[in-house]
Amino acid sequence: LSVLPEEQLAAAFVAPGVVTSSGVGGVDQVELERLLADEVVSLSFAPEQVDDVFSASAATASAELMLQLVHQYLTEPRARASALEVQVSELEPFAANPDQIPGVASANALARARFGDDRRFEFLPSVDELTQLTADDVLAVFEAMYGDAGDLTVVVVGDFDPEVMRELVSRYLGTLPGDASPDEWIDHQPSPPAGVTDVTVRAGTDPVGRATLLLSADISVDQVGEIRLEMLENILSTRLRERLREQLGATYAPVVVMEAEERPDELVETYIETSTAPELVDQVVAEIDTAVAELRTGGLTDDEVAAAREQVRRDLELVSNAFWASQLLYAETHP
Repeated sequence: LSVLPEEQLAAAFVAPGVVTSSGVGGVDQVELERLLADEVVSLSFAPEQVDDVFSASAATASAELMLQLVHQYLTEPRARASALEVQVSELEPFAANPDQIPGVASANALARARFGDDRRFEFLPSVDELTQLTADDVLAVFEAMYGDAGDLTVVVVGDFDPEVMRELVSRYLGTLPGDASPDEWIDHQPSPPAGVTDVTVRAGTDPVGRATLLLSADISVDQVGEIRLEMLENILSTRLRERLREQLGATYAPVVVMEAEERPDELVETYIETSTAPELVDQVVAEIDTAVAELRTGGLTDDEVAAAREQVRRDLELVSNAFWASQLLYAETHP
């Protein structure tokens, strides 16, 4: 996304949904759905600021069909006007009234507080941007993002014969067109704002409040650091849950997510959100601030560390295809 001009960002926003609802190659969407009716196959595209990501999954018996679909979507994608109309109609109410819908209003406010008015980091395109799109616009952007597979990194994980899979990958992915030179990317990401940015959002009619906090730290984290982050996330989540329930009688469980970014900037961002009664929002924010301050300056108890270590160990033992795929991708991109 970082190399796209701003006027193409709206097309990129809807492109995954439009393309995967338009059929592929010489097959329209109705026929494709009929062909896949008895198959266990899925495919999704998720362009990011620095990488163009896609993932596919299938029952082992449908692995070749999965790779055929990947090949077709990367070489002969389609974008139909009817699929674009559906996407726009679903997004338009949110884009037209973003400050009337609590979740959208909150996300919009957070994006503006973190990134300012940078269009590349808006939560949603505008109504004008969405309604002026054409199917040709969407197809051109999708092909720009996914049409060159020369620097594609692929990992395949599952229950299959490696030699059979190697032959299938060679046939369907090894024949994708592309230039072997890696694509460049541009760092457009604004630095986190200095100090504290405090925004109050009033939206919706239900008697529910929401407190959202985002803390940014300019540090780099390796794989061991990622595990430490998971433990710290677990500890902070537990502390907040206990504090909010004991101090305020809140029954909503807080969400705590700590994520490390490598590109475009090395950052660790901590996202905290919890729902509460509207009249308690300020008190909830104060309690969260206090819990974070205590964690920053007061150290961790042996019991907390032991409990967090055990929880993370259990999480890592629940391995899946997606887990191993992420590990292999990391190893491939961090030699």
